[in-house]
Amino acid sequence: MSTDLSRGGGDNRRQFFRTAAALASTAALPVLFKDTAQAAGRHSDPAYCEPVCLLRGSRIRTLTGDVAIEALKRGDLIVTESGGCTPVKWIGRKVFRNTTGKAWAKSVDPVRVSESAISPGVPSRDVFLSPRHALYIDGYLIPVQHLVNGVSITQGVHEGDVVEYFHVECEQHEVMFAENLAVETLQLHEMAEGFSNFAERQRLYGDRSEPMQPYAPVLGYWSRRDDIKAYLREICSVCIDVRDPIQVVRDRIALQAKVKVSALA
Repeated sequence: MSTDLSRGGGDNRRQFFRTAAALASTAALPVLFKDTAQAAGRHSDPAYCEPVCLLRGSRIRTLTGDVAIEALKRGDLIVTESGGCTPVKWIGRKVFRNTTGKAWAKSVDPVRVSESAISPGVPSRDVFLSPRHALYIDGYLIPVQHLVNGVSITQGVHEGDVVEYFHVECEQHEVMFAENLAVETLQLHEMAEGFSNFAERQRLYGDRSEPMQPYAPVLGYWSRRDDIKAYLREICSVCIDVRDPIQVVRDRIALQAKVKVSALA
């Protein structure tokens, strides 16, 4: 049997070898990408400066029921993800005003996590958070800005020219529940949170406090390199699953959004 040396046959063979080479290199990707975007420190981002908070009206689960975050007081016992309760140490407050008539800066503009966006009943109603406020999912802390999908988790939908954020400090970095959504408590980082009422905390506890260790590994894309690696993971996952934990969560949230839409149809 003769070998096909025609132009078409050569192109087919070259395509086969290119595909094989791509698959071979893809097989090495789990080793290349074994490091997820996690590190110690303030959300792994040295340029971090804005507080991470929840919008006024967000209800926090306490020992006596759900309480609006702005109504919490020192000593109130909040329910934690670990199964216990911990007292509130301080409530931080930060107000942003937009008098320009332009769109909010993306670092400030609240992100809405719609009812049942994560899973049925999680959250139990819409929750608005600052973009870098982390959700606790699958054992990781993931800033909500990385989960925006334009459908069930959206940004740019806040109305009004005032954004009033609140946050809950406990003795340690914890995970609490806002509208049944697992979110982080305040993680102090070298006293640079920039809350409007930070002087109040200084009067209570002094000028300095030890930085808090994160409750769980924090994931994030903080550089162009991180973005490129995430993009390559998505492409290569067509052949072999090398998605990072953020991408796994995003895909699950997207599926949940489709299920929710189908149920309403």
